[in-house]
Amino acid sequence: MVRTGEYSLIYIGGALSRVVRKHNPTGDFRVQERFGGVVEPAAASPALRDLGERAMKLVPGALYARVDMVLTSAGPILMELELIEPSFFVSEGDGLLVDLENAVRALLDP
Repeated sequence: MVRTGEYSLIYIGGALSRVVRKHNPTGDFRVQERFGGVVEPAAASPALRDLGERAMKLVPGALYARVDMVLTSAGPILMELELIEPSFFVSEGDGLLVDLENAVRALLDP
């Protein structure tokens, strides 16, 4: 059973940029903010990082991606590899947009 919520590892230009944990303090299984979910910065355990890196190897050259997973007693489980229009949970001043701008510039001006 999952009790720690959902972890999102956000990659920009192939590198891990940030990690967030989404959970619902009311006990609801839905972690979306419209259902009372909370999004907060988090640290990635070695197991989360390993699964994130393995998922990213499936999409070499991706400009950005969000790898969503949950922790279980058997370890982390991949829920979604979001490549099309992921939410990055951007908060003012967190630097993610600068990371994305730099990754786009690197693609355009190698």
